Amino acid sequence: MVAGRGKAWSTLVFSSAARADNPFTQLGDGVIERWNKSMAGSNQPYLPLETRHNRATYSRQAINRFNERPWGLLGYGKGYCDDHGNWQGFYAMVFKDSHMKWEPIAGYGSTWDWYTADRNWHVGLGYTAFFTAREDIMNYVPFPGILPLVSAGYKNLAVQGTYVPGRRGTGNVAFFWAQYTF
Repeated sequence: MVAGRGKAWSTLVFSSAARADNPFTQLGDGVIERWNKSMAGSNQPYLPLETRHNRATYSRQAINRFNERPWGLLGYGKGYCDDHGNWQGFYAMVFKDSHMKWEPIAGYGSTWDWYTADRNWHVGLGYTAFFTAREDIMNYVPFPGILPLVSAGYKNLAVQGTYVPGRRGTGNVAFFWAQYTF
């Protein structure tokens, strides 16, 4: 009798999980749809430009020790603008972090974009969800993150950026990179 209830419970759980209106199924379908549209979309090389440590949360000595020029390897992404002109895409890049150590990052970004009347100039607000790895955080064990994303551009060239929040002496870093779409 107990085994019968267990079987009925597992049938109910697994049949519910397979339903199309299940939020996890919808999330997975959405990710797959965005991936497929991005891979069919435009090529987008990335160039890390600058990091800026918040001067109010670090000492002058710490600021002087930090690398604020993350120039490293060129990144690459694939993305597209949806029917409303909003950008979505997947990307990967490697750059020098604040301590001059290599930091890889790969993720997904999305911005809601506004355009001038001639559609040449644009600004956007959104988010990025990613995996990165750093020597000073878990000795290069990859970890996830989600951060705000801003974008401003002219035609196919955009400067994007994010802000890594933190507390006094850690985090509180703005990071900017260039993205070109072709």
